[in-house]
Amino acid sequence: KQEVVIEESLKKKLELICEFSNTTLKIINGSIRKIDRTNLTYVEPHRIIINDITFLAFNYSNEIFIENLSNKIKLPEFIQNIVERLFNHSSLDLKYFKQQYDPDVKRKEESRFKGFNLFNKKEIEKATKHINDEMDEYAEEFYSDKKDREKDDGLSL
Repeated sequence: KQEVVIEESLKKKLELICEFSNTTLKIINGSIRKIDRTNLTYVEPHRIIINDITFLAFNYSNEIFIENLSNKIKLPEFIQNIVERLFNHSSLDLKYFKQQYDPDVKRKEESRFKGFNLFNKKEIEKATKHINDEMDEYAEEFYSDKKDREKDDGLSL
């Protein structure tokens, strides 16, 4: 018998959902069992127990089994079912939950806006250079006018 650790991303999602909803989560890692005196190997699924409901899962699979291996659902449905059962709010749906808490979805959203920069450094430098040049011109003009007035005041009788 060799223990197999549950996939980290699935574990984190489940922990987050259960922590957020104040529900206890129990994960029992699956295992690989070799049947003695044969060349057969049996893969025992991970057992995920939430509110006395046992879910079975295999690493890197998009399917989750409820109570036994004959009742399966796809992983997004599984997460949606957990969200609906635990939160029991009509305003909270899977899409909102994933946007707020799923690191993969958040990373995709951030990468979507990565190339878009409201404060483009080159444009800011161009704009400020133009403004700075204008300010320098006005400052020179102001000081030259001021010097001219001072000269005029000193020479007048």
